[in-house]
Amino acid sequence: MNAHMQNAREKLGAFFESHAYHSVLSVLIVLSIFSIGHELSTHFQLEGVFNHAIHYFNQLVVLIFAIEMAARLVAHGPSFFKDPWHVFDFAIVFISLISLGGFFQLFRAIRLFWLLRVFSIFPQFKHIIDAIIKAIPHMLSTGVILLVVIYIFA
Repeated sequence: MNAHMQNAREKLGAFFESHAYHSVLSVLIVLSIFSIGHELSTHFQLEGVFNHAIHYFNQLVVLIFAIEMAARLVAHGPSFFKDPWHVFDFAIVFISLISLGGFFQLFRAIRLFWLLRVFSIFPQFKHIIDAIIKAIPHMLSTGVILLVVIYIFA
């Protein structure tokens, strides 16, 4: 790979780690969650222009996330899929792209998992989630021991 391409990949990677990028992406995710919630809601239906605006906003957000994911793939190269958070983000965006068509409306609700993308954006959240995931086996084994003790004394 030539030096120019490597330099472009490094700049793109630095952009994805910037605070401004994380902030804009977080706001976009939260706005998207509210608009998806409105689309899925049956409690109140607003007529006309507002519904169309929300629908087009959701399509725009999916397009933005698809472009972002393609740029991340370019920036990270083949090592992109080694990070489980990247795989999670990729799956959410892929499912969102599928849900744009009229045939897979069931997947639209899965886009609510975009809120979980906030956890993958900020490193502080990644550490907390990773610690919880690592603690699950220990919590399960403690639960099994407690069940055995309760069974013995019951």
